[in-house]
Amino acid sequence: QWGLVDEGDFMSKFNRWNGDTGDVFKQANTPWKDGREAFLEPCADHRGVERWCWRRKNTPQEQLPLLPKGMHCAAYGARLGQSMAYVSIHLGEILTLLTYRTDGPFWQFLFTNVVYNGMFVFNLTMLMVFLYIPAVSSVLELAPLTFGRFVLATLFPLLLVALNETFKIIYRSQMLSRNAILAEQAVDRVRPHRKSLGPAKV
Repeated sequence: QWGLVDEGDFMSKFNRWNGDTGDVFKQANTPWKDGREAFLEPCADHRGVERWCWRRKNTPQEQLPLLPKGMHCAAYGARLGQSMAYVSIHLGEILTLLTYRTDGPFWQFLFTNVVYNGMFVFNLTMLMVFLYIPAVSSVLELAPLTFGRFVLATLFPLLLVALNETFKIIYRSQMLSRNAILAEQAVDRVRPHRKSLGPAKV
């Protein structure tokens, strides 16, 4: 990608979903069409390392043919990745709370807490606002996600839920065994003579 001095109708060709700019930054369509030598020349820094320097030393930055900040392929790719990471964190927090609510399987108590259900819907609504309302997503430096990217971002929170539920199965099994032992001990304390009598006859 090659920079522009006048961005013109760049935003009308910019695809917010994937950062594609068509041929706007194609070298032949930019001031760089005659090659880098038209604007740059070799120079050395204070350590003697060769660099590229602007030929016109005192030109204001806004008059230099540069890529728009945050709108070139590398920067917007990072923005998409950041948006996917945010979705994973956002959903991960609210879904783990769903599994922490009870020792049993969460789906058996899915609609028992009206407050949680309300906050869950509110969280999902705000996530959609953060991603898909341009005025909001631009302030938060997020990008709208395609269906495929959104699903990919939700896989990690769902994996976290699955791990929580798996460990809860192990936890319930251990608690069941422990409770059986405690129940036996409780009976022995209430009826200390039971052991001397041996097992009860039917």
